[in-house]
Parts: sequence; C-alpha cells; structure tokens
Amino acid sequence: AEFNVRIPGWVSNAGSRAVIPAAIFTAAEKGAFARANRTQPIYFEYPSVKEDDITIDLPPGWQVSNVPTARNQDGHAIVYTLKVEQGPGTIHLTRTLTVNILLLEPTLYPTVHNFYEIVRTGDGEQIVLRPGEIHASN
Repeated sequence: AEFNVRIPGWVSNAGSRAVIPAAIFTAAEKGAFARANRTQPIYFEYPSVKEDDITIDLPPGWQVSNVPTARNQDGHAIVYTLKVEQGPGTIHLTRTLTVNILLLEPTLYPTVHNFYEIVRTGDGEQIVLRPGEIHASN
C-alpha cells in the first residue's frame, strides 16, 4: 500500500536541529522479549515478514546532518535490517523484520532476547536534520 501520512509530534526539536526516529512502525517490537529470563517455550503465531519502505520529503531548505549506520542482523531464523539513505530533499528508510520460526525451547531465550535488544537499539536510532539557507529568487 502507498500512503501520504502526516504524524504530528513525530519530529523532536534539539536546539537548531530536528531529530526523527529511524523506524516508525515499530510498536509491536518495543516490548517484545524485554524480560531477562523465560521459563516457558517461545511460541510465534506464524512466520512473518514486516517490511517498511518509507520516503520522507523534507521541508524546503532542510538538510540531513546525520543518519544511522545500516544494520543487518542475521539470526538465520530471525533477520533484521535497517537502512537510511538520503537523497535531494528526501530520506528513504527501509526496515525489514523476518521471523521464520514457530517454536523455540526456553534455553534459546537469551539469544532471542539479545536479538530483540539489537532491534530496539536500531529502531531507536535518530536521524538529525538541520535547517539550511533558503535563497529567494528575484
């Protein structure tokens, strides 16, 4: 699906700069496997792929100051990628989370926990924008 979306309050001010999160549609992963321990088997309802492909049009004159480093975490059965590219007047975000398992023993929970910590860290990275000069034409 393709949408044009406005998200009030999504951008944070940081002095003369603006900061936006590198990932947008990540609510489901924020609390996933956050506890340090688990005693029961880990059950995923179904294998899935979540793909976000987002292009952000910057306001006139704004420039990208800093983007997060690309991430590619391959856990074989679970894979996470995040890539932020800047273009003229745009930012292109691509994020994929692939889960290709159904059931894991609780002894593997530390691996799953660590993987989702990497996902949360990547999703929480920031893109820094700064206002540029706008030149009026005659």
